Amino acid sequence: MNRSYTSPPRKARKMTTAELYLRLGKIILHYLYMPLSILYMELILRYSIYYDKHLTGLHFFYIFCFSFAFGWLVTFIASSFRRQINQIIHIVALSVLTVIFWVQYGYFHFFGAFFRWSTIGMATDVTDYAHEAFQMIKGNWFSFVLLVMPLLVYIFLMRPWAGKKPSSWSVRGILGAGALTLYILSVCVISAQTEYYGDFQHFTYLTPVESVERFGLLTETRQDFHELIFGVKEIEIDPSELTDTVDNPFATKEPVTDPPTTNPIVTEPGSDTEPPYVPPKEYGYNVLDIDWDALIAGEKDKTIKDMHQYFSIQTPTKENEYTGMFEGKNLIMMTLEGYSYRVIELAPELFPLLRKMTYEGFYFTNYYVSMDGGSTASGEYANMTGMFYKDAKCFTKSEKTYMPFVLGNQFNKLGYTSMAFHNWRADYYDRNLSHPNFGYDYYAYDPNKALPKSNRLDFKAAGYIPATHSKDYYWPNSDWALADISLPYFIDKTPFNVYYMTVSGHATYSWGGNNMSKQHRDEVADLPYSETVKAYIACNLEVERMLERLCEELEEKGILEDTVFVMACDHYPYGLTYNAETDQYDKTYTQYLSELYGIPEKGIANNKDLYRNSLVIYCASMKEPVIVTEPCCAMDILPTVSNLFGLPYDSRLMIGTDILSDSENLVILNCDTGGSAWNWINRYGWYSTATKTFTPAPGVTMDESKIDAYVKQINTIVTAKKKYSWAILEKDYYKYLKSYIK
Repeated sequence: MNRSYTSPPRKARKMTTAELYLRLGKIILHYLYMPLSILYMELILRYSIYYDKHLTGLHFFYIFCFSFAFGWLVTFIASSFRRQINQIIHIVALSVLTVIFWVQYGYFHFFGAFFRWSTIGMATDVTDYAHEAFQMIKGNWFSFVLLVMPLLVYIFLMRPWAGKKPSSWSVRGILGAGALTLYILSVCVISAQTEYYGDFQHFTYLTPVESVERFGLLTETRQDFHELIFGVKEIEIDPSELTDTVDNPFATKEPVTDPPTTNPIVTEPGSDTEPPYVPPKEYGYNVLDIDWDALIAGEKDKTIKDMHQYFSIQTPTKENEYTGMFEGKNLIMMTLEGYSYRVIELAPELFPLLRKMTYEGFYFTNYYVSMDGGSTASGEYANMTGMFYKDAKCFTKSEKTYMPFVLGNQFNKLGYTSMAFHNWRADYYDRNLSHPNFGYDYYAYDPNKALPKSNRLDFKAAGYIPATHSKDYYWPNSDWALADISLPYFIDKTPFNVYYMTVSGHATYSWGGNNMSKQHRDEVADLPYSETVKAYIACNLEVERMLERLCEELEEKGILEDTVFVMACDHYPYGLTYNAETDQYDKTYTQYLSELYGIPEKGIANNKDLYRNSLVIYCASMKEPVIVTEPCCAMDILPTVSNLFGLPYDSRLMIGTDILSDSENLVILNCDTGGSAWNWINRYGWYSTATKTFTPAPGVTMDESKIDAYVKQINTIVTAKKKYSWAILEKDYYKYLKSYIK
């Protein structure tokens, strides 16, 4: 009888101690891999961008906690499935993170700020910057490789270490509890911090650059998407406690005494007695007749009611000797792309007209340009509206809002011809929607047919671009050509109110990346500066040529002395990061800014002098210059120009101030590229949120015992200005006052 033989089961080999530790190590590393990968990417990004700033222990604590909290959350989800799905979740998560870090790293090198995902799709075709993007990646390839390493290591090494079956509930419980504990711990520590930020706590009230520096890129990205979905959490302020006046701890000059209250002395002609006392002219206030009590009593919306209360208690500015100085004259206003006044200092012989307008009109010695998160859009928005906003959606949101105080709508009531011109895409930042709402008939280069056919500027058909050129535009287009092509639209339609947004001064600043730099290369060849700075000066020569063309035509028509020029930039040239000699991006790009501005390279992003610029208000009829030393900024342009032209407006309803009034001005200065937001400057000094210090202006003495209270008080005012500047746009606030605005 045949019997089948079955061999006895093989006894499992007992693992050695080394093998046991190795297996245990793989399991532990598998559960730690995602948070460690995030922490690694955060540190690589930080040291690649903030290489000149020390990572404090507190900031590392925040970044560590948030990295592990998110990493363990992903691991918790992945561990709930079998191996294959677990691996897919890890690969997808690491791939998304790699893309986010790549995009933000590259964007920061272009613009000196972080990309807001809520504004995606608003700005431009990426092919416009294809060459520059390639060169940037080429020059920084090592950082891109370092950022992709966690994904590659997982795919080729760590992937098999995932468990075949879902992890036990106890393990998943530890992961979930660990993630939640670290998140709560970090938020509690943040909430316990007391800083000179007023209400600027945690993520909501920090700029993206500042948020990344303190909490990491992933946390800022989460907050960005949270705001995109749920909106921004309102800053809680009791408006009844806010005024724009504070106790002054400074001493700068003798107190001003009031004029005599007795009646003036009248003497007979020819009398040898003392000349009669002539009382100073009594000026009224720039206000409208608004019944605030009725508005407050009848309003149910809490935010709108708070805004009524806030604006009702603000101190209005007085009219002054310059009120109505330019009444009835034409206006040409310009936002100059990436302009710095330093070009007229470094190459004065190349900018005679721009120098004349800067120094022989109203000469503002303390004008500053903030970085408010929206780059060109937010800078231009501030110039036009007297308000600031947090990102580039300001123009999109302005499409249908009631904007009674912008110059287009103001001048249209007086019968002016109001037109706006731009030599780049009409729908860039949705200007085709906002500018008509601002009262302008808008004309621009328009390949996307966003404007009526009659409003499309065709530079190639008009002969400004050679027929042999492969495209119907240069990058960037010529500002001189913009002036020349636009003049026939308005020159014979006085009085006119014309607005220009230039583009020739746009980055990059190189002989291959900026066609206007290339066109003016010979004119700057002998200047004693780097090729990059020379390329920057060269492209700005287009502004000089533009002004020459405009003034030439105005003089020929006999209306030059009847035309006022107002010019300001949108932001400092943060795109000065390109080495024009090597045709690639420099990691030490601050050397070019240091060269241009003549200020130290170390800590330059937090140096207020990097944000100092020029505001031009000039008319050829002015007999002598007016030197203005009061600190001022872009938000002050609209109220100042409105007063000069004698336009009716309510100064309480604007964030900015008439610079020529006797009111103390407050400049809010965001040094966003330096991670230092909501700094401020006034006639007494400068407060830096990066160092938490107030530095008095030259010649100013202060009572040290009162300075802390003063700083907190001003910070609260800054908080309120921020809240209500945003709310004016988001809540369409001016429509609630429509019956009072004539």
